[in-house]
Formats: sequence, structure tokens, C-alpha cells
Amino acid sequence: MITITDGKLKMNDVLIDDQDIVQFFAGIKADDGCDLEMIYSEVLIRALKIGISALHRAQTQVDIDTIRREFTQLHGQMGTALERYFGDNGKLNKLLEDVLTGDHSDFALKLDYTEDQSPLKKLYKAFEARMKEIDGRIVEV
Repeated sequence: MITITDGKLKMNDVLIDDQDIVQFFAGIKADDGCDLEMIYSEVLIRALKIGISALHRAQTQVDIDTIRREFTQLHGQMGTALERYFGDNGKLNKLLEDVLTGDHSDFALKLDYTEDQSPLKKLYKAFEARMKEIDGRIVEV
């Protein structure tokens, strides 16, 4: 049984039959005057620390992989959205053409003095009337 009491991990009657682990510990030899049980304990603690560190790093790698995958997906979606709005056939490009740059855009029509709705039509008519008046005076003279 494994328990945590007073901030300490306690293992009683833990039986491990994994042959890799058994063979590893069987290969540990105690020097004269060394307590083999103490060496096993130190090796087990070291192995647990290494394993826990590896588990933390593995989780971090999983988190990084998840972030990378999500970012790649978001990047693709943003690219699609940008193309839809800013690409050659995008909505913004079409809007700019309709409003500003196309031959029949709102802006072009406002600058066309032959269009009835153009502010330049009034200026053109006023200028034309003034020129006729000047022409008339020149003819008189």
C-alpha cells in the first residue's frame, strides 16, 4: 500500500514483478560495509525522480504539440479568411473596386462630369455657362 502522510510518501508491502526493474536492482552490488537496503532505497528514489522529471517533460511536450497543432490550424483559418477578404477576388478588393477604383465605381461616377449625380456636373455646368458668357462678350467686342 502507498500512502502520503505528513508530506511523506510511504510504501508498505510493495511488490514489483516487472523483470526489467528486478534485473536492474539485482545487478546492484554492495561494497563491504554498505547497507544494500539503503542503496536500493537511494536508487529507487533517484529512479522515481528521473521518472517524474521525464513525465513532466513529456506532458510539457504534449502541451507544446497541442499548442503547435492549434496554432497551425488557426494559421490556416486566418490565411483562408485573409484570402477571402484581401485576395485578388476578395470581398475587400471587390468593395474597393465597386466604390473607388472600377470604371463604374461610386468614386469614378462622382468624378464623371457627364453623370447627373456627379458633384462635378454642377461645376461643369457653371463653368460652361460662364464660358458661354465670356464667348458672347468676345463676339460683341
